[in-house]
Amino acid sequence: MVVYERLIPKEHLLVKIAHKIDFSFIDEETKKFILKGGGGLILLHYYLRCYFLEFLYNLSDVEVSRQCQYNLLFRYFVGLKINENSPDDTTLVVFRKRLGEAKFKDIFNRIIKIAKDKGIRIGETKIADATQIIADIAIPKYNRALKTGKKNYY
Repeated sequence: MVVYERLIPKEHLLVKIAHKIDFSFIDEETKKFILKGGGGLILLHYYLRCYFLEFLYNLSDVEVSRQCQYNLLFRYFVGLKINENSPDDTTLVVFRKRLGEAKFKDIFNRIIKIAKDKGIRIGETKIADATQIIADIAIPKYNRALKTGKKNYY
């Protein structure tokens, strides 16, 4: 925790979410879905927090798993200790399948509702600059077309 306290900005969105949202209701909701040989209920928080990160940052299972390996903010949000292994993408997929689509959506929608009720803005529209940029690959074709056009003109 000392590492997290020194390096993670307290005003970051993930820190606010981690402190404002109580994920404890997940334990009761998912007891029967624990993977055999798993580490117990605490892992359920890891998985569902990983799914929340996927939603928030538009990531895949593979991407969120990789981010949890080296991104301190993600590790903090998920609840991983510095020396703890992060959930792998295969385990995330297996857990989501075991929950089933309906149960997963129900739990996840409750997490989103709790966040919104606590005043945490998520899922807002994002606007990106859509300026057309000519890629390097287009320039040789353009030059070739100019040469051909000049040649045909003369």
